[in-house]
Amino acid sequence: MLSKTDLKNRLRITLSRLHSPKYIFSSAYAIKYGLRWHSVYAKTQIIRSAPRYFGRIQIDLSKKLDRTFPEMGVLELDSALVHCKAGWIFDENRNFLPAFSWFGKHIEEIASVPWIFVRGKKLSGTVVSLASDFSVGSYGHFFYDVVSRLHLFYEAGFTVDDVDHILCPKPTKGHAEFLFSQLGLPEEKLVWIDDERLIKTQKLLAISFPGTRRNYPAWVSKFIQQSFLGDAKRPQKRRLFVTRRGYRRNPSNLDEVEGLLATYGFEVYDPVQSLNAHLDFHEAEVVVGGSGSNLTGLIFCQPNTKVLELISDDHVYPYYYSICDSAGLDFSCLTCKSVDFRGNDVWGPSQSDYYVDLEELEHALKLVIGQTPEN
Repeated sequence: MLSKTDLKNRLRITLSRLHSPKYIFSSAYAIKYGLRWHSVYAKTQIIRSAPRYFGRIQIDLSKKLDRTFPEMGVLELDSALVHCKAGWIFDENRNFLPAFSWFGKHIEEIASVPWIFVRGKKLSGTVVSLASDFSVGSYGHFFYDVVSRLHLFYEAGFTVDDVDHILCPKPTKGHAEFLFSQLGLPEEKLVWIDDERLIKTQKLLAISFPGTRRNYPAWVSKFIQQSFLGDAKRPQKRRLFVTRRGYRRNPSNLDEVEGLLATYGFEVYDPVQSLNAHLDFHEAEVVVGGSGSNLTGLIFCQPNTKVLELISDDHVYPYYYSICDSAGLDFSCLTCKSVDFRGNDVWGPSQSDYYVDLEELEHALKLVIGQTPEN
């Protein structure tokens, strides 16, 4: 028999889904309701380079990737709401518009959608929202899902002079904060969604999600690189082992992994400690690292940079395969056994460490970089 708490949760989820519309592409929505839609990219088929897999454990990164990118652009809305932490957009009739969220057409994966709205902060004039799911406090989602929306905004013909307010999550301290300051966005127009629950707008410019969940088009990498690197092209002489020491999801035999990589000329590198992480990744000829936001800097690597991602079988997500493909990198991965496997088809990040088979790692290294250890 269900408890009162379980019954309340089921009722909440059922009601929220009743108030969620079926997925509709932004251009079709604009036509249906007589709104103005600024199309930037048409719907396109995705052609990817196949990843190279290493290790005895078999995975398929393509299972969690869509085969097409939807049409992308900017939609003008009157009297819209922005649910701040997720950046979810609701029209004046309080219909949720998933096309602007990380989930996109995969609305079945959303556990609940708000249908009762608390009092929100009212913003007059024109508001543009860069807010996105999981972006508050996240280094990776901030760059990939938030900053890259500016490209669609600019390509649709808008400038910051056209808006009175810019909704945005606060960049994380350090590198993200440093780079964000270089974008030239007027501080007096920034409204941090971290500090708000709900924003009520007079006029909203809603920007499409840049690609689909975990799946980024080539223009994302080009825009990020051009924004922060310009035309710089530095010599590629560094071999980086991107560490996650101090965070969850590390190799359980980390010291041994670092020792093996050192014999191949790798330096242990922590991007969190560097304000020049974008330049460091740009100088890399080979990058090895475990899945997680510390690999966000792969987007700054030069084409054909070799990448070996260490993937726990409890955390199989294609974020970095997708961004490597977007940036034209040479991607490989080694699948490793989690110390606490949750089972297949679980949702959400793994909290557990994983074991790296050193023989498999060395075999993968030799094929990726084509070099034998130094004596």
